Amino acid sequence: MASYRYPLIAREAWLFIIPCVLAVLAALYFSATNLATIFIFLIFLLLFLFRDPQRKVSSSPLAVVSPVDGWVVSVESVQDEHLQREMLRVVIDMNNLGIYSIRSPMEGKVQRQWYAGATSTEQEKLQSAYAVWVQSDEEDDVLLLLHPSTLKRSPSCYLHTGERVGQGQRCGFVLFGSRVEVVLPANSRLAVKEGERVISGSSVLGQLVHKS
Repeated sequence: MASYRYPLIAREAWLFIIPCVLAVLAALYFSATNLATIFIFLIFLLLFLFRDPQRKVSSSPLAVVSPVDGWVVSVESVQDEHLQREMLRVVIDMNNLGIYSIRSPMEGKVQRQWYAGATSTEQEKLQSAYAVWVQSDEEDDVLLLLHPSTLKRSPSCYLHTGERVGQGQRCGFVLFGSRVEVVLPANSRLAVKEGERVISGSSVLGQLVHKS
């Protein structure tokens, strides 16, 4: 199962924080107090932007939880082009100053990952959504599509095809947010509507339905 143990601050932050800390030390060494103050401000700004708080994940094993913080902008029935079947799609817009971490919508096995719509060039990948197909033990299929960020950067994903991922487990990151799609089985019971605010890992988008 994928592992991600970076509570409070997302691990992507350290790529920016460490150089800022070194810059503060260098500025203080050369008595450049004003410059040190600027870099200290940048450190606090980075800590705010890359905050990654713990979330209380739904205890329902059949729940499909929101992978991100944001607002539901669309809920509709679609003919999914990837799995070639009728499904339900929930589209979420992330807050540009919100939490940038991405969580798995349900527990299961990662069946496949790919750039939807891209062929081979890096430019096409930067403009395409990153798709993750997770299948539960009961063979419920859920797709997670992560669109490029507002900075046109591809989302990071820590998952590997063939491994298990837990419900609400941190599994990716997209700086400054993006649009995220969660595609559920057509018979799922939806629990959200357009305009509703959702919290990653905690808010339930829908319930999977199994025949008794």
